[in-house]
Amino acid sequence: MTRKLAISARQVTAICKGAAKASFVVELVINDMVVRLVPDRGATVPAERKNEAIESLEEWKTLQDLPPKVQRHYQNLGYDPATMNNSDYNRLYEEAEAKWLAGIPGTPLTKREQKVLLQFQEHGPGVLVEWRKIKGTGWETEERLVTRGFIEVRYRSRNPDRLEGYVLTEAGFAALEAILT
Repeated sequence: MTRKLAISARQVTAICKGAAKASFVVELVINDMVVRLVPDRGATVPAERKNEAIESLEEWKTLQDLPPKVQRHYQNLGYDPATMNNSDYNRLYEEAEAKWLAGIPGTPLTKREQKVLLQFQEHGPGVLVEWRKIKGTGWETEERLVTRGFIEVRYRSRNPDRLEGYVLTEAGFAALEAILT
């Protein structure tokens, strides 16, 4: 019986092809998920250097060594990668997202939200509109409109992970009328 790999075969192939183009030799350890790229000089890696990549990964976990955008993201969440684990990060992220969503209804509509609502003019409330016909609906705009109760998101019955379209609610219709007046 075989175990599922940590990465797909396509990813392994892409890593190997990219390394070959850059004149590197790839050393993969699948179960512990270590990928080591060694310059191709006809020499092998000495045994004393085998754990070097893992040690440098652990050192990289400190907040000072992270890219500035990641540092700001972690600081906004209150997450410290040196002392916290992945479950702490997930919990803090969910708390921050819930706080963000709770604050949306009290804010005025953004330009993008107004633009999306105006596209429902010709359809009216309760009508399913294919997602391709509503332009400018990124994930944030969609989340904001759903949180306000202005639209409902519908997914395909055959493929529940695929978006089918949007339905304007009565509250969304009232907001649309307020924009038009």
